[in-house]
Amino acid sequence: MGKHVHAEVIKAWAEGAQVQTLLQYTNEWKDEKTPSWADDIEYRVKPAEKVVRWLWLSKQYDGMWHTGTTYMTEPQAHDYFGVYRQKYKKLDWSREEFDE
Repeated sequence: MGKHVHAEVIKAWAEGAQVQTLLQYTNEWKDEKTPSWADDIEYRVKPAEKVVRWLWLSKQYDGMWHTGTTYMTEPQAHDYFGVYRQKYKKLDWSREEFDE
């Protein structure tokens, strides 16, 4: 008996990795809670999200400009800046990706 076509992904899943399946009709990856491991379905380990260095500039209610920098993933940044966007009169940011 040969090696299962999804052996590497199955092993990662058994060790706690998040697995995704490729949706043929949209060509997008979707998180899979209970993979069937069918030979005709494409599976992968969900890629780790890139951490990004975010630089931001804001004008606060006191009229002073403040700058900051932080490292977070893109979804975390959208949550963070979305919350604080209400607090600041102006909030701009740029992003710089880096390899860990």
